[in-house]
Amino acid sequence: DILYRDGSGLQRLAKGTANQELRINSGATAPEWHTPAVASSDMVLLHTTAVMSGSIIAVDNIFNSTYNSYKVVISGWKPSADAIPEFRFRSGGASGVIENDASYSFAHWRVEQQFGGGTATGSDLTVASASNTVAQWHQSLESGNSNKVASTEISIYNANRANSTFWRNSAIGMDGSGNWITNMTGGGVYYKAQVITGIQFQSSAGTTTEGVLKIYGLK
Repeated sequence: DILYRDGSGLQRLAKGTANQELRINSGATAPEWHTPAVASSDMVLLHTTAVMSGSIIAVDNIFNSTYNSYKVVISGWKPSADAIPEFRFRSGGASGVIENDASYSFAHWRVEQQFGGGTATGSDLTVASASNTVAQWHQSLESGNSNKVASTEISIYNANRANSTFWRNSAIGMDGSGNWITNMTGGGVYYKAQVITGIQFQSSAGTTTEGVLKIYGLK
């Protein structure tokens, strides 16, 4: 407890509760305890898959009206066979309905540097497709070396509305030969009037064997 003096003499302020702060009241006549507001963030971690493994890594019931957009971060993705990393959206909330209509259209610009067997550079419009049944976030990747993994950040917009869902992608990894470091920048659209509530990741061949998946909501 705290003793303080006002115009009429000594007064007693009982102790506060955990994490309260001492301040002067609005009339500037006495001290009081105050509970500060909890700090909030416009970017909130919603989901983590610590080890991506299997033929499909699905996250359902993650997109909703609470957030305006989402950021998906994949670190250290690796397939069991030389393969292209892919994803599909999902609907239906917790029930998880795969969205595999031929409504995915996307394109990326590739900038790369050779470091094995030469020092060439290159750039090209690639990993592009119209009206596909699946989306891709990098070109084919080598499976034979654990150092040759890929990582990406995918920003997703408009998922919780019954119209087209857009995404932007920025990825880095090795090419299928393992001799080029490859940067991929691009994006796409799922051109369908559908509320999207989830997402799944997969490999065009074999399975996913490594990777950390995190999904953030942005207010």
